[in-house]
Amino acid sequence: MYSDDMADACIFLIETLHASRLAPHGFINIGTGEDITIRELTHIVAEVVGYKGEIRWDPTKPEGMPQKLLDGSRLHQLGWKHKSSLKDGLRLTYQEFLKNQTN
Repeated sequence: MYSDDMADACIFLIETLHASRLAPHGFINIGTGEDITIRELTHIVAEVVGYKGEIRWDPTKPEGMPQKLLDGSRLHQLGWKHKSSLKDGLRLTYQEFLKNQTN
């Protein structure tokens, strides 16, 4: 999740819950509701940073949890939706990183 979307979701929740005088019952997860595999993420990061080398996997290592998707349905039911795709968020973050490397 891109940091601007996280900030936007926090402000949305504060304003929405305050204006409606709602008290959340339990947690409200902030997330996009979209899942991605480590393999897919690796290829997106490689594309964003311009990595053209080989990506190798060690099949002898554990694969980790099969799914790490956060349930953001309560937030989405309140009307919030993220604006940035994962790829766009990574691209913007990487551009900012590069800009700060030259300063």
